[in-house]
Amino acid sequence: MNTYLKKISTSSGFLEDCPVEFGRTLTCIIGARGTCKSTLIESIRFAFETEKERIATIVGKKDGDNQGLPTFGIIKTTLRAGSVRCELETSGTSGSRQDYTLEREIDGEPRIFINGVREHTSRDLLHGIEIFSQGDLQRIAEENNNALRLTLIDRPHKEEVQILNENRQKIAHKLSHCGLDLRKSRDRISTLGHEVAQLSSVPGQLNQLQKEAPVASPELEAEQEAHEDRRRVLESLKSVEADREELVQRIESARALGNKITESVSDIEIDGGILPVDLTSRLEELSDGIDKVMTGIEKVISMRLALLIDALEQRFEEASEMYYQLRQQEQVVNESLKKEKALIRQLEYLEGLRTKMENKRAEESRFLRERQDLRAQLRQIDDKLYALRIAEIDSINRDHRDTVQLSLSSSWKSHKYAKRLKDLLGGSRIWSQDDVARSIAEQIEPSELIDLVETGDAQRLADLLKRDLGQMTRVIAHIGDHPKLYDLEKEKPADLLSVTFFDKGEPKAVETLSKGQRATALLPIILRPLPYPLLFDQPEDDLDNSFIFKSLIDIVRELKSKRQLIFVTHNANIPVLGDAEKIVVMRMQNPTKASPALTGDVENRKKEILNLLEGGAEAFARRERYYGNLLNRSDDEMAEM
Repeated sequence: MNTYLKKISTSSGFLEDCPVEFGRTLTCIIGARGTCKSTLIESIRFAFETEKERIATIVGKKDGDNQGLPTFGIIKTTLRAGSVRCELETSGTSGSRQDYTLEREIDGEPRIFINGVREHTSRDLLHGIEIFSQGDLQRIAEENNNALRLTLIDRPHKEEVQILNENRQKIAHKLSHCGLDLRKSRDRISTLGHEVAQLSSVPGQLNQLQKEAPVASPELEAEQEAHEDRRRVLESLKSVEADREELVQRIESARALGNKITESVSDIEIDGGILPVDLTSRLEELSDGIDKVMTGIEKVISMRLALLIDALEQRFEEASEMYYQLRQQEQVVNESLKKEKALIRQLEYLEGLRTKMENKRAEESRFLRERQDLRAQLRQIDDKLYALRIAEIDSINRDHRDTVQLSLSSSWKSHKYAKRLKDLLGGSRIWSQDDVARSIAEQIEPSELIDLVETGDAQRLADLLKRDLGQMTRVIAHIGDHPKLYDLEKEKPADLLSVTFFDKGEPKAVETLSKGQRATALLPIILRPLPYPLLFDQPEDDLDNSFIFKSLIDIVRELKSKRQLIFVTHNANIPVLGDAEKIVVMRMQNPTKASPALTGDVENRKKEILNLLEGGAEAFARRERYYGNLLNRSDDEMAEM
């Protein structure tokens, strides 16, 4: 599907009275200095939101040093409170056509309309244009601008490349986290391994203990029962003796009272002789009873059991000796059982640790498989990006084989990779850290380095880098625990675009060329047949007129049938010899307001071309008279002069 820019207009500002319509092939915008030609181009850039950094500059948003650029704030100044309106048309291979309108104002987002209806679902139209401002060609031609040149190579596949890079970034982020998870898993395995090692002797200890464990005696129960019987007898005897002692203490007072009663009865019998017979008989019986009681008391007092009990206890102790021996043996059994139980608990804990280790090893294997898969996905994306670039390079080489030859190489030798390595080595006290980082970046890709670090293979690292083993051991030890180690997985291989320019048939590396020759060599990267408009503000900058006439014009004449070209130019060769479909002449009615543009083909606008690009009729005629006969000579004749 091809996209064509039909018209641009603004509702306010410098271009309010100057709507401009464009041809479908080559449109050349000409005019004196300060006639809003660049404003026109940058207004279109603003509407399409091409390159957000550029948009920030042209709307006057400070971003680093951009306020020093000549285009800083150009849209804010020239558009004012108005909006930019671009009218477009897309056409398919089947001949179908669709009209679009694109509108935008300051501090607003681009709005897309299809037949007057706002489109919210897709912003693909915004990718359908390529714009080069004044000075961009010189910027591309600068040395060490490989990234910008690769961006131009990627331009035909911008959306696909953007999706691939976004996917790569997501996968690289997962890969980095996978490495961290793998490190945690391995740290846990190491910790569990130390614990398992400390308990490795437990099964042997338990087996030995069970073999040597004492067996409880079957006689112990009978001996224990006899011992308990003896103990109960002794306790009862001791209780009887204690009760007797208490009784003795109590009857001591009773004995004294009995003696007193006996003496009183005796006194009554002596003094009396006058008592009745029955009372005397009763007193005699009382006296006899008391004598009998006193005799029993004496027996109770004299009947001490303590010595007999002590002797019996001694005999019982001798009888319990067997029981004590058997019980001592039982304690040894009990201690053995306690140890056995403790060892069994340790064995169960050991089995738990081993189960955890098995789970962690399974987790480690899963992380390794996941990392291998993620690395493969990254390689596929990198290969896809490389293949897209190679296809574009081959196409450019076929179309411009006599002028320029491009080649692409891919490696890990990038400044960014070396910088990451240098940061990892920071604080390590390793000598020549910059040199070590650079050597690693030049010879070992990130995934291989991480594998070497994880395995601790300092010898392999030393062999690859041809460096001291001790130093490489310290390198691995230092970066192995670094929290940023796995960020290395995010690194991309560096694609280096080499450009060879054929200067009169002699191949020269672009780095050896002058600035103008570099610009000439890089033009084929820009001037390609793509299905969307190419806007170029002064493509002739830094190009000599000979190249413009002999090469650029031919490229433009062929390209305009395949792609809409809109050039701002001060070189008459481009509109005249390029046979522009439309000439747009920009004019100013005052310093802040453009007049309606004059438009037409080369024939209609040749007067303006002559005056603005050739210096006027008189200047042109004078040059013709000055060159005289030289104008009638061929190039070969001129070369021989």
